[in-house]
Amino acid sequence: MNSTHCYSQSRTLRIIMGAALLLFQGCSDDACNGSIESVVLLSKSEPTYGGERIYVDVKNRGQIGVRKTLQCANGIVGTFDNVVVIRDFESRFTNRKKICFSDFMRMQPTDGAKMNDEGLPEIQLYH
Repeated sequence: MNSTHCYSQSRTLRIIMGAALLLFQGCSDDACNGSIESVVLLSKSEPTYGGERIYVDVKNRGQIGVRKTLQCANGIVGTFDNVVVIRDFESRFTNRKKICFSDFMRMQPTDGAKMNDEGLPEIQLYH
């Protein structure tokens, strides 16, 4: 009787693991399909212009961002190789973990001022 119980548990465990694997595959984000892939690191509200400033680490396109150690109120988030700030005026990307994009415009500093205090490049997405 004990071996039947173990077999039943083992079979149930295999079914659960198989279902979980299928579920995770179905819920995972697909690759960016040729687009630029970025992982969201943190975001800050933008009181002056509205929306958010989203700090991302670009994964598959070099030379968009810069190497930067980011900090938040709780401490250091980490050091990343290709950090850029996405200006999200409409809060379209709030609570996302990944942002895929193809077309973007680099924001240029005006009046000779730095773009932001962190010295990070800022972009605006077209899609």
